[in-house]
Amino acid sequence: MRQCVGVPLFLPGRRPAMPSVASFILALLIAVISYILPNSLFSFLLLGALVFIVCLVNIDVGLLVLIFIMGRLKYIQVSHFFIYRMEVVFAAFFVAFLIAACTRRVRIVLKTPLSIPFAFFITSMLISYLFCRHDARAFTVWLGLLLIYLIVVSLVERPQQLRLVVYSLLFVGSAFSLFGLYQHFAGVDAPCNRFHQDFVVNEEFIRAYSVFGHPNHFAAYLNLVIPLAFTLFIYEKARKSIVAGAAFFVSFAAITATTSRTALVACVLGLCMLSGIIIKEKCPEKMKRLAAAWLIIVIATVPFFMNGSLQKRFQGISAQSVKTLIYGEKIIFQEDPNYGFAQRFLGVQLAYQIIKDHPIRGLGVGEYRRQSKNYPVKNLEELTYDTFIHNILLHIWIEAGIVALIAFVIALVVYVRHCLRLLRRSFWVKACFGSFVAYFLNSMFDCPIYDGITLILGIILAVPFVVERMKE
Repeated sequence: MRQCVGVPLFLPGRRPAMPSVASFILALLIAVISYILPNSLFSFLLLGALVFIVCLVNIDVGLLVLIFIMGRLKYIQVSHFFIYRMEVVFAAFFVAFLIAACTRRVRIVLKTPLSIPFAFFITSMLISYLFCRHDARAFTVWLGLLLIYLIVVSLVERPQQLRLVVYSLLFVGSAFSLFGLYQHFAGVDAPCNRFHQDFVVNEEFIRAYSVFGHPNHFAAYLNLVIPLAFTLFIYEKARKSIVAGAAFFVSFAAITATTSRTALVACVLGLCMLSGIIIKEKCPEKMKRLAAAWLIIVIATVPFFMNGSLQKRFQGISAQSVKTLIYGEKIIFQEDPNYGFAQRFLGVQLAYQIIKDHPIRGLGVGEYRRQSKNYPVKNLEELTYDTFIHNILLHIWIEAGIVALIAFVIALVVYVRHCLRLLRRSFWVKACFGSFVAYFLNSMFDCPIYDGITLILGIILAVPFVVERMKE
């Protein structure tokens, strides 16, 4: 028997249809307005009201607006809290979505293969957060992942909608990439440089960060975009393939400009996996495009080898890093090229100590940064304590406990099984599976969950189940 992918909570109502081009232009216009508005409480309220009204008229536009508005460049401070523009837009969109569901203009799909593990995961996160109540954003980033996943599964019902969402991701990713490349080559100073001096490479080139809070966050975002563009370049026809190819070139150049080592390696491995799948199909036309795609990769990376930025960053992976870990030698704070590499591996020792003390419930969501200072680790005396451990699985275990980790792993296994089952049926599934693999490999040495990245990840996780429902 075929498995039922989605069961509507309400009977389907009539949702006003809007041409794809009109929806895209309207969402882009709102995004431009959001960038023009000053950073003030009134501007944020005005933007939220505008998004809410537009979503009441057509809820599909809200999803595109959310894709267009990423990062953390726009924010305000209210008392001791920072409120980002993206959070205001998501809140307005979500309220409008609930109203559309209550008026039966949208079917809320609750029963999906990931619903139960996600429910256990979010519940564990919530319980852990209630014990500390230190950092609400550390919980809401995971809640946003679940909500956007359910919203996409509920909203996207037709191939035209799916194509619009994916190509909007490519468009926005390309725009952010062009801005990041401008930062790198023009030497535009990063506002966050006062916090992260390692944004500067060779005191001449700046690691591209675009509209995100850190180059590694931008690279993680591109890890979700690049495999999409790569796959569509191979499988789409004529003009769509050219558009995807252009997005692929710009995005890959941008991820190289971030000089994020783990993200770049993870991206290449994800593309290698997709290439293996394509080669097995033994289609001459696809093989030609695959060769062209790898030629694009070579061309996109040449400028960064020429200016020395990549060589400077990859010097951190050296015998000196291993020597530092084994023999306990002091490492230089920030200036040493081995800093980031050693920090990730030494952080595992810190995670082990915390897990020994809190194996079941964890420290509490958002508590790692505050409590990690109570766990001294060899060679960490002069290293900064980050908001997270540079491993997404260890981070979940440390903060939310073993139940949340098990639920998260089960959700990943279910997702991978469904993708493998659908790979031959749809290139959309191939594209999203490649994005997931690149993101997950990167997250083994990072924890890319901030700056709206989990919202894009939610879209990637939803697409295979959307495709399965459309095929039935």
